[in-house]
Amino acid sequence: MGRMIQIVSVVALVAIACIASNGEQKQTPLQTYNVSEDEVARFLIAFPKVKELLGKGTGDESALLMAIKKQPIKGLDEIARSNGFKDQADLLRVCGGSVAGYALLKLRESEAQFNQRLSSLTPEMKAMMKPQIGMIKQQLKKYESQVSEGTLAAVKKHYDAMDKLFAASGEK
Repeated sequence: MGRMIQIVSVVALVAIACIASNGEQKQTPLQTYNVSEDEVARFLIAFPKVKELLGKGTGDESALLMAIKKQPIKGLDEIARSNGFKDQADLLRVCGGSVAGYALLKLRESEAQFNQRLSSLTPEMKAMMKPQIGMIKQQLKKYESQVSEGTLAAVKKHYDAMDKLFAASGEK
């Protein structure tokens, strides 16, 4: 479950940056992400650099605060273009979709694990687990509305690589 918290933190970071730096596109927190398999592959290469840049301070403000204030994030366009994206908005869209798709798959795994555990629990223990199950179902519903089937299929093809990427990100 600690790993899920890390993933949700990354999703929140990318989503805030994506929404805040929407540039020409009007994006809302409940947008549906459409990301191709090729874009997910390029995300895997670019993400460590994006995460590092968004986590760095730039003077007295972080890059994330710059995104929230809708200021260009210095260095992000360079990362985007060097990895085959049009610009930082395109890169952040793909980051948001890839991470949301991955989080959805992880939540589905968690739901399946909880359901397995529930079958062996007493009715009292099941009652105690209800709030956790409710939270998982709420998050599932949210991510299912944000991730297209095409995005989910693309993320599934790169799932193991994303697992390794996020595990490595969590170790730093």
